[in-house]
Amino acid sequence: MDRRYFLKITSAGAAATAVTTAAMPLFSAPKQQTGGDDGLSDEQWQTLDAVLEHLFPSEAEAPGARDVMALHWLQTVLLDDETEEVHKQFLRAGVAQVDETSAELYQKAFAALQNEQREAVLRHMEKSKQQGRAWLQEMIRYIFEALLSDPVYGGNPQAAGWKWLQHIPGFPRPPKEKRYFLL
Repeated sequence: MDRRYFLKITSAGAAATAVTTAAMPLFSAPKQQTGGDDGLSDEQWQTLDAVLEHLFPSEAEAPGARDVMALHWLQTVLLDDETEEVHKQFLRAGVAQVDETSAELYQKAFAALQNEQREAVLRHMEKSKQQGRAWLQEMIRYIFEALLSDPVYGGNPQAAGWKWLQHIPGFPRPPKEKRYFLL
């Protein structure tokens, strides 16, 4: 399937996701960050990186989750004091479910699995784990936020997502010192 077509058909899914996750806050700008504890271990960050890259892999002509810094975007969300603790717990619990499902099915860490095995873990989680589908939808939403955000906010470096989608941003774009959350 062509990625541009994928984005078009998933826009309807994104709208449905917005309805199911309406109680969860959207990305808010980083405010005062306390302590720097995002609540995930190094292994869990590796799992999350592998999940994001599996959901939105890089291609020759298209950026992937790593290219748009989706993992960094999620870390910012987890460190943000404005993100509700219940949402942070939801994100962390999903990573734990991926790890548990991977161990249950393959006795390996998710990051160590082959693509087909990763797909099986995520499909299993989507169908049988409590809130698994909602968590995966949330991961896709965060990938899209990183893909479509103005680079001044920490995702979409060098406007990689915009270039791929041939998007022309509005002008003037915010300078770093005039981002909306600083005003």
